[in-house]
Amino acid sequence: MSLNAGRSGFQSNFTETSEPLDTPSHAYSTGLRPGPPHASTGSLGRDRPSGHLMTPILPKLLYSAVLALFFPALAPAMSYAGPVLPRTACDVPSAMQQLPRLPRVAARLGEAGPLRILAIGSSSTQGVGATSPASSYPARLEVELAPLLGHGDIKVENAGVGGETAGQTLRRLGRISAQRRFDLVIWQVGTNDAVRGGSEDAFLVHLRQGIEAVKVSGADLVLMDQQYLDSIADPVRYRRFVSAVAAQARAQGVPLFSRFAAMRIWAAAGQGGLDALLASDRFHLNDRGYACLARDLAASIAAPIAGKLAFTRVRAL
Repeated sequence: MSLNAGRSGFQSNFTETSEPLDTPSHAYSTGLRPGPPHASTGSLGRDRPSGHLMTPILPKLLYSAVLALFFPALAPAMSYAGPVLPRTACDVPSAMQQLPRLPRVAARLGEAGPLRILAIGSSSTQGVGATSPASSYPARLEVELAPLLGHGDIKVENAGVGGETAGQTLRRLGRISAQRRFDLVIWQVGTNDAVRGGSEDAFLVHLRQGIEAVKVSGADLVLMDQQYLDSIADPVRYRRFVSAVAAQARAQGVPLFSRFAAMRIWAAAGQGGLDALLASDRFHLNDRGYACLARDLAASIAAPIAGKLAFTRVRAL
């Protein structure tokens, strides 16, 4: 797997929040650049008809279908209440992010009760860089998945702890799995192991043990690899860790959602791409970035279950 570190920029010698972040004042940024106002349902004037398409005799469902067909850029705004995303800010080719069908999730959708998802990892899961817990990627994923899967009872538990390595997360994963059952586990892993200088062999052992633990629990598993960084002190080492996650996913038959690949595409877009999706520390994502991550992940999970691609790409509003 040949990957290029990309543009030059800051030297990242720190971790995904190298100390525990236990309090909201520590975990969530309050100094981010202000973004556009949130989109609100009904803000496009659907209840204020004007013109031929908005006459009272046209059913709302037909109107929505016509709108989606002829004005696809507006369709997501009909139901999405998160941050307004710049056009093309987080476009990712659908073929790159499609996941295999998740059998436990698919089976659970036909049963009574909630679909339970555990999102575990370090600060990117916790939501460092977001303005509130509601803007973390697990919180946004819960919102995005419901309409795509046609299941209104989805519970995503955020078990992110800033600064953790794979070994530390592995210990928590064992405790949490013993206490509660989940249908899907999303394990965001590898950034801190790569940038802290830890043993590559130990990382592989912890990764394999975590994969096995989730399989034994009966839950589906999706691995989420490292974030893309503009510049790091040892890019060769970092790429080895990214490749290691991909290799283990293939070897163990586990779906991989490549955050690294997605963010690399955002970075290639230049101004208005990755730059607009990063928090003030230039390391973590901001509200928009986490919204992009959640939307792409939700589409990837839902597409094979629904029998069709939920989004041909993650479209910005």
